[in-house]
Amino acid sequence: MDSAVPDDRDLIAPLLFARQGMPTEICLSDGRVLHFEQVREAGGEGEARCLEVIGPSTEKLPLIDIALIKDADSGDLLWETPAGKLEFTPSAPNNIEKVLALAMLVLLAFVGANFLGGWGLLSGFDRQVLFGALFLGIVFVRFLPGVRQRT
Repeated sequence: MDSAVPDDRDLIAPLLFARQGMPTEICLSDGRVLHFEQVREAGGEGEARCLEVIGPSTEKLPLIDIALIKDADSGDLLWETPAGKLEFTPSAPNNIEKVLALAMLVLLAFVGANFLGGWGLLSGFDRQVLFGALFLGIVFVRFLPGVRQRT
């Protein structure tokens, strides 16, 4: 999906300097969100250019790390990079996901060995059960944590 918000990093510094004294949120590529009202130059050129944001804490911030900028009061999107359109879902699996993954692997190993080994333990339905287990594995992988595009 195309956004009407420009994706030019040269626009970040003038935008932030124009917002001096206004509450602003910066979402970084690592998922952190910074709230600030003041900004100043911190050196560097090109992609290495840095700004220092001053809010509850002061932090030196490379422009390359900024994913999106929002107005803190209204929530309006002021600037966004294509990375800002991605949403990360947590990757730490809980115990249920671990047990399901283990069960899926055991099922696939057993059914695959039965089919390839010609054991016939599933009375002629070896191929159907194998492809059913593969389908379930694909569905399971679809719902694993990862990066998805925000709508």
